[in-house]
Amino acid sequence: MADYKKELQDVNDVERVVQSLTPEDWEAIDLAAHHFAGDVAVDPYWLITEALERILDGRRKWPPRNPVSFRAFFCGVMKSIRSEVCSGVVEGVTHYYSQIQDSIKTPVEQLEQQEREAWAKQVIESTLDYFSDDEIVMAILIAKSDGQSGEEIRNQEGITRKQYDAALKRLSRYRNINLKEGEQK
Repeated sequence: MADYKKELQDVNDVERVVQSLTPEDWEAIDLAAHHFAGDVAVDPYWLITEALERILDGRRKWPPRNPVSFRAFFCGVMKSIRSEVCSGVVEGVTHYYSQIQDSIKTPVEQLEQQEREAWAKQVIESTLDYFSDDEIVMAILIAKSDGQSGEEIRNQEGITRKQYDAALKRLSRYRNINLKEGEQK
């Protein structure tokens, strides 16, 4: 049986620590968010908000007696989220291109491969940038990169089937309009 008083106490402890962060702490957190977000073209403020939500809802736990400072822990959570955003997309692209690299290529084929890799990187960056303000689409992209099913995503994010389907349609429309292989934007 869950100890609700203990969970409430942990949330209250974290809320007190968040409220006690100094302007210097927030400046360091903001700087870290910009650094981490710059690699994957996500909004740094989304990264801060997502990290804070995960800490407050208990998905990432920071015990108050932890020897690691809360600021360092917070930055670590943001770095972890950044890795989640990258991992699934990068692994998929890497796997695809590792299969291509198994064969010997002519200079023309090598140039074409470089162009496809540049296109794939551009697709990832432009998609993440375009949907950076769409929390549902970003949650779906992150969860899909972790291999979660639609039902798991809906349950975890607390979204309806209709919201989920609408977000997938937005992604599909964006892909069909903006992402034709080989086109550089």
